[in-house]
Amino acid sequence: MKATVVVIVHEGDLDTKFAALLAELKLLLRDGFQPIVFCRYLKTASYLEERLRASLPDTAVAAVTGAEPPEDRVRKAEAM
Repeated sequence: MKATVVVIVHEGDLDTKFAALLAELKLLLRDGFQPIVFCRYLKTASYLEERLRASLPDTAVAAVTGAEPPEDRVRKAEAM
């Protein structure tokens, strides 16, 4: 049986790519996975971190980027 996840897009929130990502992440999380999302751009990583934290309040979300010193990246990754 295929699972269904409903993502409500609020008026004025036309980010359909984010809505699709959120739906997929919810399925993966429900099935016990710990997904990692890779981004090419730093601004995208920051944007997704903010939106995912708001949308998944019971899930640990952190952006780990090359803009941070290596020891900070390792610390954040290990904390997940």
